Amino acid sequence: MIEWVVWGMAMLRKDISQKLSLLYSSFCFQISNMILGIYKLAKDGLDYQAMCLIRVLLEMIISFLAILIDSNYREKYLETADVSKEHQIWRSTLRIQKAEEIVWNYAGTIDEKVKMQCLECKKIYEEMYAELSKFEHNSYGNMIVMQYALVDEDRLGLNVNGNKVTAIERILKQVLCILIPMEALFSRIVYEKDIIDKNLNNSVCINFNDIVHTTIT
Repeated sequence: MIEWVVWGMAMLRKDISQKLSLLYSSFCFQISNMILGIYKLAKDGLDYQAMCLIRVLLEMIISFLAILIDSNYREKYLETADVSKEHQIWRSTLRIQKAEEIVWNYAGTIDEKVKMQCLECKKIYEEMYAELSKFEHNSYGNMIVMQYALVDEDRLGLNVNGNKVTAIERILKQVLCILIPMEALFSRIVYEKDIIDKNLNNSVCINFNDIVHTTIT
């Protein structure tokens, strides 16, 4: 906690280009590691834990898109570097519902072809978010069912310590269902001229794009 306070105060003293460059690269870094974490959990038979992390990934991506789209949301996010205001700012301004509103309102302004893709993306997101929330909130059904794994073709057994790996394909498909439509929307946002922050110099923009392509591809 002490380290974060010191880091937060140092961030407040940086200029806007430095703050944004670090913010954007950090999101790409954490999204990439989140995907890797989901894969490793699924590979080790920890299915329930992997599904919880997919929900975190989904919220992280939506928050990132909102930060790219909306300058006010972005400024408020940067202000959370001040830990004395962080909790208040999150509760008043940065809830996931606000990020969703920003993203889907933006999607409604895109040309008709891309707009249809975004509407499909929204439908997938809402269905998946509702399903994944059952894991995050420890739904009774999920808690009971996910303690079991297929021991053989027709027999279930307790998956103690993640001994049985039977759901990795389904879990990775869930990740792809998030990444494919979100990446299309993400690419559109990044390359829209009105989304690129005028405070960023060219070198920062180039570095950010390099980071994006390295992480997503």
